[in-house]
Amino acid sequence: MDINLFPLISIPNIFNQDPLQRPVHYKFALTKEDISKNLKLSNYCGTKEEGEVCVICQVEFENKETLGVLRCKHQYHPECIKGWLIRQNVCPLCKAQGLKITLKMFWMNLLNHLVQKLILFSFQVC
Repeated sequence: MDINLFPLISIPNIFNQDPLQRPVHYKFALTKEDISKNLKLSNYCGTKEEGEVCVICQVEFENKETLGVLRCKHQYHPECIKGWLIRQNVCPLCKAQGLKITLKMFWMNLLNHLVQKLILFSFQVC
């Protein structure tokens, strides 16, 4: 008698993906280029009565104003959220990952950071 003691478990097979395209969920800072490529933009459709504000600068959104939208769907002025994401890749409101980051982007950012530190260090030694 053939009995299957282990039920079929559905697990995403991340091992068949390109390793450099796997998502990374770290809160490291992003480059301006990464932000420009990955930040979704939308137009604000609201009324003055609603009074929604950008939580970063505390200025109300204007009707048909362009806004930056994070993965969690929270909206901000593009310049406000770009400045925030340069420091850390989290939503200011819910602390979820701001923009989707791949391992390739992570390693490129880390490499650029280390090269900049090495250049600064080499100037200090001279």
